[in-house]
Amino acid sequence: NGIASLDDLAGKVVGVQQGTSADLLLSEGDAVELAATFDSLERFTDYNTCFTELMAGSIDAIAIDIGVAAAKIATYGDEYIMLDESIASEQYGICFRKDDADMCAAVEGAFMELVADGTYVSLAEKYGLDVSALCLLSD
Repeated sequence: NGIASLDDLAGKVVGVQQGTSADLLLSEGDAVELAATFDSLERFTDYNTCFTELMAGSIDAIAIDIGVAAAKIATYGDEYIMLDESIASEQYGICFRKDDADMCAAVEGAFMELVADGTYVSLAEKYGLDVSALCLLSD
């Protein structure tokens, strides 16, 4: 529908799942100015409802996590695109109780095997993620 950049969202109805980082960014975070250009920001209880509304033409776009967007686009076909631009970057972590050192080591070891055998890069590329963004921290 003519949306090729974030600027093209001006005057459009954009959907978002309530309580997600995209919702917070657009309603009270770093992307408030972007959201102010929208005709409206519609909040839905889940991503499936967002996509149903998008398919029905009730909204023009969805602000959504890259992995979820890629999976939905794979499911629903070439009618939908993902912009090359993003509204934010996020970090994800795996947390363990302090007394679960063995479990932490096992998960870290399995993850490092995925890095060593190239699976990490393959998955990152498959889902459009930044392959250089891997950062492992431990306490």
